[in-house]
Amino acid sequence: MQIILDLTEHQLDILDQFRKLYAEHQATPASAPPLVHQRIHSGLTTCAQILAEAVDKAARAQGR
Repeated sequence: MQIILDLTEHQLDILDQFRKLYAEHQATPASAPPLVHQRIHSGLTTCAQILAEAVDKAARAQGR
């Protein structure tokens, strides 16, 4: 299945932020303070939710 996304400038910024947070997550050691892990996790979760909504909207618009 192929879905074509037409992302807004805000959504593109969110995608960029997700990529940065994911890279930060990959580079953060397990021994980092819990608040660091919580901040990264919270940011990733928020970005993922916004991007998932964009995918869902595009899929519905394309009859999927």
